[in-house]
Amino acid sequence: MTLFSIIKKNSIVVFFLLILIILNILYLSNMSFFLEDNLIENIQLFLLFGCIFTSFRNYFNYSLIQFQAFSFISGLGFIFILFEEISWGQRLFNIPLPNFFLKYNNSMELNLHNINDGTLEQIMYFIFIFWALISLIKLKYYFNRLLRHKIPFFSRNMGMLFIFILILTQWSYSNSDKIYPELYETLIYLFFFIFNYNLKKYNFLKHNYYNSKDLEF
Repeated sequence: MTLFSIIKKNSIVVFFLLILIILNILYLSNMSFFLEDNLIENIQLFLLFGCIFTSFRNYFNYSLIQFQAFSFISGLGFIFILFEEISWGQRLFNIPLPNFFLKYNNSMELNLHNINDGTLEQIMYFIFIFWALISLIKLKYYFNRLLRHKIPFFSRNMGMLFIFILILTQWSYSNSDKIYPELYETLIYLFFFIFNYNLKKYNFLKHNYYNSKDLEF
């Protein structure tokens, strides 16, 4: 197997590694890109809008009720994350910060994910890792039967890549300043945008069922 064929087979992994390198170069060259309301946060918002759009596009494009449910719920989830990222318009509209957030929010912002050392974020990361691990250890077929095919799972490469990104994100939170984790959060949003966008190539309108391999990415 030649180097080119290996790269071609794992092109999505190579793509994310290149993006990771580019983001690190940006971070080392100018940290201001990663501050609030700057380049990287604007890119994150763009990716979240993309995730919302592709989620609801998938919802309207496919008639399978289980797939629609997953797409609709994920779309609402990305809307929630988007508003959390912009602190529900606090800085945009100069909203006074309630006493509760002054007391418990580590970043002094109007959002939930920075309360109590990011408890909400930790729960979300646990769910994501559990989702990816199911894909890796071949339990997705059993979970698909249990859940009646309500959620898609990752291929092996994408599951490993997603876990790698999540581990780096957690490491960055515990071993660096507040700015550096923005780099890996950008990768997470990019991952979900590609995952959502990729699902459009499956035409479920022609079928009244699908198996677990149909939704592998």
